[in-house]
Amino acid sequence: MMLSAAVSPRKAIIDAAYDVPAMAQCLDVVNLMGCDLHDVWDACRPLPPP
Repeated sequence: MMLSAAVSPRKAIIDAAYDVPAMAQCLDVVNLMGCDLHDVWDACRPLPPP
């Protein structure tokens, strides 16, 4: 059995919310959530995919 987590890619959230060394010992896979890469905080939003 594998244990995984989906986490935010934003550094401010990582620093505030995650104990990265402990997660690295416990998890087999860490997935970065791409939906958190761009949002209303961006000055210029990229075009949506076709």
